[in-house]
Amino acid sequence: MSKVFGIGLPRTGTASLSEALTILGYNTRHYPKFVRRSENFDALVDTPICNCFEYLDEKYPNSKFIWTIRSPVAWLKSCESASKKFRWHKLSPNGRCGEEVYQSHMDLFNTIGFDKNKFLNGYFRHANRIMNYFRNKNNCLLYEVSDGWEPLCGFLGKEFPECEFPHRNKSKRNN
Repeated sequence: MSKVFGIGLPRTGTASLSEALTILGYNTRHYPKFVRRSENFDALVDTPICNCFEYLDEKYPNSKFIWTIRSPVAWLKSCESASKKFRWHKLSPNGRCGEEVYQSHMDLFNTIGFDKNKFLNGYFRHANRIMNYFRNKNNCLLYEVSDGWEPLCGFLGKEFPECEFPHRNKSKRNN
C-alpha cells in the first residue's frame, strides 16, 4: 500500500478525510506533530503535512496526495470561528503542538493568531504552490469532502465502503 498524504489546509475537511482514510483501511494520523511520523503511518493529514508535500513526494515516490479544498469565504469563516476557541499558546515553538506545526503555520500564514488578510493570502499561496508542483503529475486529487466516496475511492483504487462518508466538524450551514 502506498502512502497517502492529505495536503489541504486546516478547516478544509481534513478531519473528515482522516476518518474516511481510516475506514478505507489506512493506518491514519490526523494532525501529526512531526513529519518524521510519516514512517509510522500509511496516511497523514493536516498541518504540518500540508506544508511539506514536495519533500514527502521525493521521500515516498509512489505516494498519493489529496488536496482538500473549500471556498475561501467559508474557509475563512471557519478559521475565524475555530480561532476563537483555540488556545494560541499551544501553537508556539515550545507549546503542545510542537516546533514543526508552529513553523508550518508561520510558513503558511505569516502569523500565529487569526488574521483575515494573512490567512487569505496564505490560502492562495498554498493553492498556487500545489498547482505548480503537481501540474504535470497524476498523483494529486483535488477534492471536496462534500463529494463523498466516489472520487476518493476512484483515486485510491478502493472499493466503496458500505457506510456514509464521515463529515466531521461540519458547520451548521453547508459551506
